[in-house]
Amino acid sequence: MTIDLNSNRGNSVYRKEPQLPILLQSNALQVSYDSQDGLPYQYLMKANNNSFWGEPYGAPMEVTICQLDPRKFLTTAISVSKFEKNENIIDFHFETFFEAAIAVSFVIRYTLEAAALIVTLEEVLEHAGYELIEVSMPGLVSVREDEDGAWLAHGNEGGSLVTLKEAEIGALPEDPYFGKVLAALPVVMAGNKNGACALEVQSFLDGTLLQVDAQNDQRIALLGTVKTYRVNGSQSYNLNDGNQRNSGNDRTPNLLAEQKSICRLDFIGDHDGNGKVDWLDAAKLVQERMPRIPTDYYNDKLLYLIGCDNPMFEKPRTTFAQCEELISGISMLTDNAPQIAYLAGFQYEGHDTGYPAVDKVNARLGGYSGYLQLKLNAKAHNCVVSLDDNYDDAYMTSPQWDETIIARRPDGEIWKSRVWSKDVSYIIGLSKYMKAAAPQRVRFTKDYYQLEETTLIDVLSWFAIKHDWDPEHPASGVKNFFEGRVKLFDEFAQYGINVVSEQLRYPWVGKMSLSVDGVHGGKCPFGGQPIPLLPLIYKHSVIYGGEPGPAPKDPGSILFYNSRPGPWFGADSEYEDITDFYYLNLVPWMKLHALDIETFERIGELASIGLSGGGLIKVNEFQKTHEAILDGVTILKDSSLTCALDDKRIVFYSTEERELEYPLPSHSTIIETQALFSDRSETYPYRLEHKKIRIKVPARRPIMIYLG
Repeated sequence: MTIDLNSNRGNSVYRKEPQLPILLQSNALQVSYDSQDGLPYQYLMKANNNSFWGEPYGAPMEVTICQLDPRKFLTTAISVSKFEKNENIIDFHFETFFEAAIAVSFVIRYTLEAAALIVTLEEVLEHAGYELIEVSMPGLVSVREDEDGAWLAHGNEGGSLVTLKEAEIGALPEDPYFGKVLAALPVVMAGNKNGACALEVQSFLDGTLLQVDAQNDQRIALLGTVKTYRVNGSQSYNLNDGNQRNSGNDRTPNLLAEQKSICRLDFIGDHDGNGKVDWLDAAKLVQERMPRIPTDYYNDKLLYLIGCDNPMFEKPRTTFAQCEELISGISMLTDNAPQIAYLAGFQYEGHDTGYPAVDKVNARLGGYSGYLQLKLNAKAHNCVVSLDDNYDDAYMTSPQWDETIIARRPDGEIWKSRVWSKDVSYIIGLSKYMKAAAPQRVRFTKDYYQLEETTLIDVLSWFAIKHDWDPEHPASGVKNFFEGRVKLFDEFAQYGINVVSEQLRYPWVGKMSLSVDGVHGGKCPFGGQPIPLLPLIYKHSVIYGGEPGPAPKDPGSILFYNSRPGPWFGADSEYEDITDFYYLNLVPWMKLHALDIETFERIGELASIGLSGGGLIKVNEFQKTHEAILDGVTILKDSSLTCALDDKRIVFYSTEERELEYPLPSHSTIIETQALFSDRSETYPYRLEHKKIRIKVPARRPIMIYLG
């Protein structure tokens, strides 16, 4: 079907067709522009003659500029001053005036590469006394309700999809910390029966826009971006300090973004060759260009944090001796599975104390000798013991307090944060810290704590983008990311230590392999239904968790979003909760996480995700039921698991007493069957009937079958 792009020409709300359109063409795509506004009018996919709208209303771009003296901000519409076309590139030049004076000039460049359009901000010139803040382009692509099969999708909270005729009017909400920036996955999509468009904002400070309007009883979806050249110093910012938003003043610098502004639009047909075009085609194309995960080290590890101590506790939650007991018990219950345990509260008086100093081991936990003994003894249980450290927070009570490394708020004061445990924390300007004492701290930590293989650093990924308004050492979030966070990551890497952190964040994809927290669903502002968009795109790029906290209770959500949490344990944790997590969440993830998502179907409340190699996931989020199938065999069904861990072991597990069965692999014999406890294992009975192993499994007791 070819959409009639002139079907609404008599409707005055929509933009008029340019009288002299400028065309940009490749062998796959034709894009037409109006020379007056420099915005796309329409796109034509040459393979199937399918079309998309560009900006629908004739609304121009808007630019925000700052006059420095006296300090004023202006947001105004802009028009093209001239354009230049050269083969596959068009440059639209803009000049912005402030009270009759030329304030800033810049170029919006469109580069066409096959069926992809790259939109960049170029050649910015700020005249004396003026600064460019941002350029808003909310309607780069649009889709209308009367297009056959029109839909929209986004990756917020993991992914949502809605047909345009059913979509609620609204827009993606601004994040309280990041504004219009989509921190986890800056990708939005829209399409019709014959084509899809994926918009990816590849610059870390640029906004990603998706909204649904209604015009004359017809909905229209718009995809766009905000190109940030400087961080607006006049705005009010949520600094995560528990107080009101902090506002800038006439001395607050408008921080240079210091990153090229890039937005990419891909126009996709039947990419996977299954005879139809949908969001899966767009997601699969985006996945193909995502970077590969830097290391597979974490794929087979049971990774968790141990809550050791906090100065507000009457006594430690978990001493080093109790950590060893916990690690030993987990090893027994998981048949010596490889573990990583990160100790939270290892230093000074416990968690969130002493920083930036880490030279004193918490005496209540057992002191330095107790820590070294724990590390040594844990190796016998196949466990790497490491630290839950922090390079963002500093305390005035620390012996290494240094105000010169503390970041500045928009109002110019040092960045006072909040009380996380005992004392008020202050935020470190990480690009400054990496030029000062941070490298020496890394080296000391590695040597003194005998770090091996991995460490966890709080906040490093959560606030991947964090500004520093220090007028002496200004640093945008981008500068702090590359000169601070990435350099810190690389500093550990030179000693063979791989860093993990908390939240999943787009800037870290391709750099950091694992975040212990991540997506766990949420409400779509357009009334859409959940889809595994984020897990499909990031399938081979990063490991991420779900909702932070203790061991999760909903394996269905873990399956749907392909998440692998790093939960918190302690001496007060119940072993049954740990085995629930390991066998009902982590083991299925280990088996399924690397399989590509090939199909997705929703029938009523049941969502089915088809995986490569014949894998299948079924989730009913309303009835809280789920099933995972691998090689034609159900390995997980609701609260029970029957799964081959490798070619020598099969595990049976259930939260309730029940009889379970699993086919005996061909050419295998059963050597023994053991019930696993935290301090021992016991022989356990089984039956072999019709080449199926049958076991009456006790509630929350792992039963391991050993094969020969």
